[in-house]
Amino acid sequence: MKTKFINFLVSILYVPLLFIGQFIGNIFGTLLSLIILNFDLLWFSYFANLLSEILFMLIGGIIGGYICGYLISKIYKNYNLFYISIFPFFITLLYLAFIFIFLPFDGVEINITSFGDAGACILSLIFFYYFLKENLKKKKS
Repeated sequence: MKTKFINFLVSILYVPLLFIGQFIGNIFGTLLSLIILNFDLLWFSYFANLLSEILFMLIGGIIGGYICGYLISKIYKNYNLFYISIFPFFITLLYLAFIFIFLPFDGVEINITSFGDAGACILSLIFFYYFLKENLKKKKS
């Protein structure tokens, strides 16, 4: 029971670490998206131009998820993947509900930026979980 509670307390660090990771990721993602948008590949440039408004958010979500996973694995080395993922999953569901359910009731229009925020949040959770899962595999071998 004590280990489950410690895992839950450590998982609460997901939110502040996600803000830091997404901030760093958005800066890096902005620079990277500028480089990506300068390629002259026809199919790729069309896709990149379509996503140009949210590309930095998506890259920020990936980098933010990895930073969260890395820092949480360094803070608490004996984590349980299931219990440490409960709070981040709950926060992601709440944020997605806020974007797509609660904001439209207040008259806010759902646009490409809303999908960028949602995508970054989902990618952060996916890459957070993936990093911690791969870290556990490395520890076992």
